[in-house]
Amino acid sequence: VHPVKKSVIVHREVGEHTESFATALKGAMRHDPDIVLLGEMRELETIRLALGCASMGMLVFGTLHTNNAPKTVDRIINQFPKEMQEHIRLMIADSLKGVIAQNLCRKIGGGRVAALEVLLINSAISNLIREAKTFQIPSMMQVGRAQGMVALNDALMDLVTKKLVEPEEAYLKAVDKAAFDKNIRTMAEHCKTTGIGVRSHCKIHKSVHIAKQQMAAGSLGICCATIAESELMVGAGIRNVLHTCQPAGKNKIMRAVHLGAKDSTFMVVADDPETVTLLNEAAAAAGIKLRTLVDIYAGLTRHGHAAGKPGLELAKKIDASKNLIFSGVM
Repeated sequence: VHPVKKSVIVHREVGEHTESFATALKGAMRHDPDIVLLGEMRELETIRLALGCASMGMLVFGTLHTNNAPKTVDRIINQFPKEMQEHIRLMIADSLKGVIAQNLCRKIGGGRVAALEVLLINSAISNLIREAKTFQIPSMMQVGRAQGMVALNDALMDLVTKKLVEPEEAYLKAVDKAAFDKNIRTMAEHCKTTGIGVRSHCKIHKSVHIAKQQMAAGSLGICCATIAESELMVGAGIRNVLHTCQPAGKNKIMRAVHLGAKDSTFMVVADDPETVTLLNEAAAAAGIKLRTLVDIYAGLTRHGHAAGKPGLELAKKIDASKNLIFSGVM
């Protein structure tokens, strides 16, 4: 599995080389290895020996089936009888260096993407483990963001923001669902303020339905990641589709221009010089005047629209010469 390159690697497979994980670990400890990799820590004896290896100075990697990083610590402790748990807490507090919890989410467009929760053990978290206060670990993870810690809700929100995962899918994976729902609502409120909706990849009817709700709530546009999705939204009666991808090639540029020529849509086109040149040529041929984000939001400000001023501040941070808008509405 792991080829020998700059180190000596010894494999032991249960059933072929050894009777169990525990037996293999006992043999490994006699060899005094630098690193031990366990396929799975599923039974008490294996976990006990793994902790023993770690306390002897070996770097131990192992896997457990848990939902998040704090639960991993509890899972290890709860494997042992109550009379041993205090001693195990001390061993974990002294030996554990970090936990990475992986949750696989359905990816927009197909496949899976991992939401990774990262717990790094510092003196504060070691004390919480030692004092049986693991329920406070999530709060300490928020404090430890600067050190590289990532809470599951933050990891899920990052996937939603990057348009890799639908908010509904992320919500199902969240452990603290109330906090996650609050974060989503905060994002939606920001979208309402700036006039830009957060929906993207609108290939399913549920997304179109939610997009209509956002438009009714005051959003000026709905984010789509491809021209095809923008066309789908317009076809579904969603007005003012905001298009954020970079069209590639003349055919896609022409499709974007023709879509933008409809008086039901406005689009953002970013950012490479070749795309801008093709867009200008296509727009000139179609008789469409290109406008910048600053132009759009300045016009909204003059008409007293709530999204005008915050949108204008946002637009000024964007290179207006490279992010072109064309529209028959604004």
